[in-house]
Formats: sequence, C-alpha cells, structure tokens
Amino acid sequence: MSTIGRRLTFVCVVLLAAQNCWASAWLLTEREIQLELYTNYYQATDDLSGFSLDSKPNDGKYEEVRYELKTEYGFLDNLNGLLYVPFKWARYEDDNVDMDEHGLSDIRFGLTYRLPMRNWDYGRNPLALALIAKAPTGDGDSQPALGQDQWDVEGRMLWGYAFRESGDTDEGDEETDTLGWVGLEAGYRWRDEEPADQIVLFAEGAYHLGGGISLKGELDSVIGLSSTGDEESYLIPRVGLMYQGEHGLSPRVPGNSWQARVMVGRAVWGENTSAGTEVVLSLGVRF
Repeated sequence: MSTIGRRLTFVCVVLLAAQNCWASAWLLTEREIQLELYTNYYQATDDLSGFSLDSKPNDGKYEEVRYELKTEYGFLDNLNGLLYVPFKWARYEDDNVDMDEHGLSDIRFGLTYRLPMRNWDYGRNPLALALIAKAPTGDGDSQPALGQDQWDVEGRMLWGYAFRESGDTDEGDEETDTLGWVGLEAGYRWRDEEPADQIVLFAEGAYHLGGGISLKGELDSVIGLSSTGDEESYLIPRVGLMYQGEHGLSPRVPGNSWQARVMVGRAVWGENTSAGTEVVLSLGVRF
C-alpha cells in the first residue's frame, strides 16, 4: 500500500470507531425489534496532537458520509442480539491528490446480557455486559480505505440510571415521569493487528424538556495503549436534541415507539487522529 494509502487507512480507523456507543443498558423484551438508521457527516482539515491542532499536509481535507443500519432483537428479556451494517462515502483531497470511494464498511455484531441482581429495579437502574466483534467486510486497500482488514473484539459493561418523579393523575392514580437519564459504558477492545488495543469509554445523558423533546449530550472516547501498537486515542463531545414517541427508546418502556435525533460533535483531544467536526442524524423505531 502507498504512503498516502497508509495515511488514509489510519485516518479511517478513527472514523470507523466514531459513535462509540454500542447499545443501551436498557434491553429489549423478548421478541421486540429496534431499528435505527444512523447518518454521520464528518469533515476534517486538521490533525490532533493532544489538544494541539496541526493543519493536514498540503492543505489536505477529509470528508465522509456514513449510513449505518442498526438492528437489535430481544432473544430473551435479558439477552439481546445486535447487528450494525455501515455503508460510507469517503473523500480525501490535497494539493496533489483527489480520491473518493464508497461501499460497504466493517460490520459489527454481538450480544448484550442484563445481569441478574436481587431486588434490582431493571427499569430504572440496569446493568449489562456486551460482547462485540467487528468483521473485516470493508475494503482496506481502497483509497480512502472503507475498512481495516482485521478483526476487533471488545467487551463492555453498560450501566444506566433513570431520574424519575412520582405524581398523581387527574383520576387519582399514581404516575411516574422520567425527568432524564444517564448511561455509562466502559470496556476493552482487542485488535487483531495494528493500531493498538484500546480502552473504550462512553457517557451519555438526556434531560426531558417537555413535549417529547430532550436535550442530549455525549462524551465518546478511546484511549490507545502504546504497549500493544501505534497509539490511537480521541475524545469527542456531542450535543443535540432528541424527540421520542410515547414510550421512548431510551430508557426503554415496553410498547411501540420511535425516536429522532440530531447532534453535532467535534474531536477536542487525540493522538494520531483528526480534529474532525461531525453532524449526526438518526431515526429509530421499536416494535
């Protein structure tokens, strides 16, 4: 592979890991299905070294649009299967080259298992484990690269907490409203080849503004372990708005529902990665 090709492959490593959230700690019930169409537009003209910005060589610019169909199925009330199928268009241009490519990227699949805990309110405070694999289905030799030509496997712990307020309806029945929620994920990603293995971290939270609208924030990060290869790390904060149907998708309440979300984010810290800006649009349904 050429020097330019290796450089573009390294850039795409980060983009393939973008939106590091795997799945909610709130699992689907048995035979429920959730589908989400996730779209991410990404653009970068600078590279990161810690918090410092450096312009890409030769006035380089990278752009990517990624479409991802996320499918989750409830095998059991405490065991869900997940499949993420991404397609992307990528372009890199500078003073010397102008290249673009599109096609299937690397597919991810796995399982989430909710841990059984005595006297535990799963609807309010779930705890789960996830095992995730990434298959080399994207072309790693294309320029820009669509995949990484390697397997990754990771394990994560997922935790969530819903903030609730109790009250009475007009008929005198007790009612509980969810004011907001937080979710945390932490795990380890084993990589078949380079770059380095990674510690994966993800935090998200939402505050319900009313009328089905919530303010949502995310912190998305990986920390590369230099002892296992070429270090690759990043931290991406995101903020946006989310609209949910009657039952909502996060936290999950049994029943059909849907959700729309728009967010913006930018990498603010990293090593061997780009200082990219991204816009996220997604639409999800559960039935």
